[in-house]
Amino acid sequence: MSDFAANTLSGLIGALLGSGAAYWLTRQSQKVTFAFDLHKEFNTIEMGKHRHTAEELIKKHPTLTFKQLGEKDTDSMDSLYVIIRFYQRLGLAVKYAQVHKKLVRDMFDTNFYYWYYGSFKPGFIDLNENGSEHLEYLLIWFYRRISLSRHKALRFQSEQWLINIKSKGDSSPQGT
Repeated sequence: MSDFAANTLSGLIGALLGSGAAYWLTRQSQKVTFAFDLHKEFNTIEMGKHRHTAEELIKKHPTLTFKQLGEKDTDSMDSLYVIIRFYQRLGLAVKYAQVHKKLVRDMFDTNFYYWYYGSFKPGFIDLNENGSEHLEYLLIWFYRRISLSRHKALRFQSEQWLINIKSKGDSSPQGT
């Protein structure tokens, strides 16, 4: 092989490796930025108000299903939908590798478990409804990435919160 061909080939390989590394580093940076943007969104004053309204709705009617809650209090349901849609988007971002997964695990596991087992749990939301599979996907994803003891602790804490709320009694009669 001539010096010219060898130099051209090594230059081409170097350019490809360099552009590949630049692309990978740019994608990683975008994923980190997106994770922090989601965290910032979750902690805005507006989202805090939605979380508070949704939590109060669950506290007020802890034995009602998602559908029953929607029939009882449509205004507060908007806040619960905001929370659900946030976690659906998070689930999609994780599923399609659009976000830094270790950051997602560290920033969202506790809150997700709280909402999933305290509010979204199977039986409350029809997991066959459009978009609900993303909540289930996110739960399984978290389960595979945190320790079993952490999973059990987070689930227990979230379910205990709901049990305590239910023991205080639903302020509305069943079926209305």
